[in-house]
Amino acid sequence: MPSRVPLDPDAIRRLGRELARLEPVVTTWQRLEATRRELAGVHEMRDSEAEEELRAMVRDEADRLEAEERATLDELKVLLLPRDPDDDRDVIMEIRAGAGGEEAPCSRPS
Repeated sequence: MPSRVPLDPDAIRRLGRELARLEPVVTTWQRLEATRRELAGVHEMRDSEAEEELRAMVRDEADRLEAEERATLDELKVLLLPRDPDDDRDVIMEIRAGAGGEEAPCSRPS
């Protein structure tokens, strides 16, 4: 049975929203994996018997990559938090000038 998605505009919109929601998660995950691969390579270099100057550079790079790994992992955790079902709903907001703060009639000193 052929897919009816191309003929159903609602399905296309739904899939587009799902793609937009998942794309940042996938991109962040790929960035985390790349950082971890690079960090593994740096750890191998750190364990080698190289000159002290090279080992210092490798330690600095390892520190940078570990900080990047932690930051990316924190970002991924936020992206994976459960979504509020009302996030995709429309909202109407009314903004009135002078409705509060120093401009409000009741906030002026008598």
